[in-house]
Parts: sequence; structure tokens; C-alpha cells
Amino acid sequence: MALAVLCPIHRHMLNLLITSSLGAEHDGEKEAIDCKAEDYFIMTRRVPTLDRNRVYIRNSWLFSNCSKDSFKTKLQHKECVKHPGRVFNVDEWTTYMTKQAGDVFTPQMQCMFFYGPRSAFTG
Repeated sequence: MALAVLCPIHRHMLNLLITSSLGAEHDGEKEAIDCKAEDYFIMTRRVPTLDRNRVYIRNSWLFSNCSKDSFKTKLQHKECVKHPGRVFNVDEWTTYMTKQAGDVFTPQMQCMFFYGPRSAFTG
């Protein structure tokens, strides 16, 4: 969800890039042949016109069963995700996790993330 807020125009492309790097195929292709592209899950090559009245809109924010299975299978054998790295800093993480959205982004910035660069916080 954070990517969708910070990068609203490119959120679908970012989802594809990140999930592809985790080993998922596009729905309807190769290892994901059993998941139809027409169901419009995150890993489809098709980008539907967003219409709140259409059922498929929910799937645009979800992974298909093929993607989930691929993640589980491929990440099982990746040691780098099973053990914390040496670069992890507990103090830095604790500080980061205690910040609220308003501490990181001003109300004006949050308004622009959600409603576009020409919007303004009035409240």
C-alpha cells in the first residue's frame, strides 16, 4: 500500500517489478499458466480500466494463487530471507517504527500523494 500512496502513477509497474524479483511469473504464462490474466490480479500483463462498479477491481490489489505458490516455493530455498543480515540496526529500526505518517510527511505532502501534485491541504 505504501508504494501505491507514494507512487500513484506507477504503482502497477512497481508491483510487477518487485514481485517479479521475488520469482513470480505473469498470470497466464509459464509457471502461472493456471491463473487467468483476465482475472486481473497484480501479476497480470493486462491493466484494466479502473471502475469501482466492476468485480475485478478487487483483484488488482491481490496476488493470484499462482503468485503465492511461486513465492513460497522460491523463497524456501533463499537463505538471504531466512536470516537477518549484518546490516540490520535495531536502534534505527526502532526509531523508524515509532514514527507516524505525519512525522515523516507533512499534511500537504500527504494530500499531494493522494490527490495529485496540484492539490492543497486546507485543513
